[in-house]
Amino acid sequence: MTEITSVDLSGKVPPIGPVHFLRAEWKTFNARFVLVWYEVGGIEQPLALRLDLDKQAFLDDPSTDDADISRAVRLHASDVARWVAADRRARAVEQMRTAATAGA
Repeated sequence: MTEITSVDLSGKVPPIGPVHFLRAEWKTFNARFVLVWYEVGGIEQPLALRLDLDKQAFLDDPSTDDADISRAVRLHASDVARWVAADRRARAVEQMRTAATAGA
């Protein structure tokens, strides 16, 4: 079974009103889509937002009735995508270092 990989987004992506991004998760290293978990008003939502990394766009709207917040969340998709990309790069570098030292 494939292990889920995640990156902590707390404090990395600014909150949007009551919406706070918590973490992004994916199953395969090169997955195009990731799940972004978030909370509204301090309550973690039961469903994550799907994020298309290639388009840097959320496929879902957050569980809020405020259109301004929904719009702001969509605008932060590129910020979340950048953090996921940075985390993946760091993991890839670490794997290469580990492989290089194991082969030496």
